[in-house]
Amino acid sequence: MMFANLLSPMIMVFFLSVILTFVVTLIYKVFTDQEKSKELMEKTKELNEKIKKARKENKQDELMKYNQELMKVSTENMKLQYKPMLISFIVIIPIFTWIGPKFFGSQPIVNLPFSILGHTSLTWVGWYIIVSIPMGIIFRKILGMN
Repeated sequence: MMFANLLSPMIMVFFLSVILTFVVTLIYKVFTDQEKSKELMEKTKELNEKIKKARKENKQDELMKYNQELMKVSTENMKLQYKPMLISFIVIIPIFTWIGPKFFGSQPIVNLPFSILGHTSLTWVGWYIIVSIPMGIIFRKILGMN
């Protein structure tokens, strides 16, 4: 009886989500320049403060200059994310296209005690997302990532 509970779709998707989230977080840790990423985040924060100040003081020329700088920094940050994102897709896409539908289908696997957007149950994809978001945050903290 207890063994059957361990193999319930809800539990299986939970563990699948935890494992995949860890693997994806590890991919980002290995394939992203962490120092450069931290530097870009600090620069973004600094530019956002300057933009806020320029907006408050109604200095349109400074506002435009800082917004252009922010766009450059954002573009550079996106370039840092491309490689790990592609590697993550190679890991995740087969699982989402084959394993999920084959084993879990589109049937609800979790009944919620509350409503999310009018729904009180989740399919495997919804449950995966609910589990992976906090786990991603936890793994990023454990691995010392930004």
